[in-house]
Amino acid sequence: MEHPFSPKEQLRAGAAILGELLEPAGFRFAMPTVGNSSGGRFAIGEFVRGNHRLELHYRFGLGIVIYHIGDCSLSHTELMRSQGFSKQAEFPTILDKSLLGFHAVLSDLRNFGSPFLDGDSTQFALLAKWCAKNPKPTGVKALSNQ
Repeated sequence: MEHPFSPKEQLRAGAAILGELLEPAGFRFAMPTVGNSSGGRFAIGEFVRGNHRLELHYRFGLGIVIYHIGDCSLSHTELMRSQGFSKQAEFPTILDKSLLGFHAVLSDLRNFGSPFLDGDSTQFALLAKWCAKNPKPTGVKALSNQ
């Protein structure tokens, strides 16, 4: 058995949190990748329903969260930004070994996740196109947008 704070076990525990919302909506969890790299041990899992996938990366905490519908993908930050919810979004959180990140994603999905949960590929593609045309400001521009 893995250590209870291993990326694999933390990802499983986090998936149980997200599963409260996603499993009744028809999503199923799979953990396709567990490994070790120069940055340390990691686990990657995903919730899948048809052509909808929620990809989750866990190393020292929940890090990368990517939504896919068909051929289009949006990071969690992009999904929130494309809808104007960046300031209300709870994720990303401080990277730690707790399950706080999963609770934050769950809250964001409940409040702002309808384009992924209920949307179709056309609606989702429009959000992805908006993100491509409106990249997130960086440097001094990013500071002035806060």
